[in-house]
Amino acid sequence: MVDLIENKALIWDEDRLGAKFRVEEIPADLREAAAGYRDKMVEQLADHDEKIMELYLEGKGAEIPPAMLRKAVRTAALKIEIIPVVLGSAFKNKGVQPMLDAVVDYLPAPSDLPPVVGIVDGNKDKKEERWPRDDAPFSALAFKIMTDPFLGTVTFLRVYSGTLTTGVSVLNSTKSKRERIGGCSRCMRTSARS
Repeated sequence: MVDLIENKALIWDEDRLGAKFRVEEIPADLREAAAGYRDKMVEQLADHDEKIMELYLEGKGAEIPPAMLRKAVRTAALKIEIIPVVLGSAFKNKGVQPMLDAVVDYLPAPSDLPPVVGIVDGNKDKKEERWPRDDAPFSALAFKIMTDPFLGTVTFLRVYSGTLTTGVSVLNSTKSKRERIGGCSRCMRTSARS
């Protein structure tokens, strides 16, 4: 795989199931194609960043540092002007690490977004905003429920505000009743900022 931002090749060893990869120079047979694609990427980013445009028009597109490119990609992605693309394969987990790095580098953090708005106690006329802060009231969305033979029912939450700890009671709005949060691996201190 070629990382066009870093202008490097990422090589996974077959026997490690994608856990480790090496960063090397781009192989000779891919250099010309990679340079062409990188130039197209820089040209597109020039439409979104004046510093990159200046360097590109001066013929210095190949010299633009990766940090400047990442910043331009993030800024344009936050404005929904571009969509970053990362390649990989679930087969042998190739590309998982660069994909996770791209999520951190390019996608919005909770603090980059407006507050989430929800209804209170099923009353569609009563709405409240929740900012992603630990000191705000707890609010979350259960997006997946799984049954594990050893743990029982496991619920995955997207926390919008507040904190969640083992043993607290929260309102399940779909059942209109309170439920106790049992022991779990990541519930020791889950917050909207994590």
